[in-house]
Amino acid sequence: LNLYEHPVPYNPVNLGPNVNSPYDDYWPMLSTNGTRLYTTKNIPIRKDMPFSRKNANEDFFINFLSLDSTWSPAQSIAPLNTKTNEGAPSISADGQTFVFTACNRKDGYGKCDIYIAKRQHNGWTKPRNIGSPINTRNLERQPSLSPEGKTIY
Repeated sequence: LNLYEHPVPYNPVNLGPNVNSPYDDYWPMLSTNGTRLYTTKNIPIRKDMPFSRKNANEDFFINFLSLDSTWSPAQSIAPLNTKTNEGAPSISADGQTFVFTACNRKDGYGKCDIYIAKRQHNGWTKPRNIGSPINTRNLERQPSLSPEGKTIY
């Protein structure tokens, strides 16, 4: 009731077609300095077929904030993206550690596991399964990384 009596001003702004696609865009993650926007997009595997659950793949994309305060076109993030699904990114405050959920991988402990990649001078390292005891035969999803990058929730 208190929230209804004292609403907080909220004016959402659409980030435009460089960020938003015709498909599902979700799990946004903004860098601490506000210049990089990481998202998960559920996009068609084959463009010549109708979009459906069987013709969809979740991948990571990044947009960069330009000097004129507009977002660059979304770019796929290699080598984080594969033919299987990736999503729910969480990035350390210094931008050097990237953890996320990946499903249906050969090195998985269960259906979905937590993976980690580190930033190098030329991009991201190949992601590796973070292993046990975090990953189990159950579903591990939607990690949250502490600001210093040393604790996963």
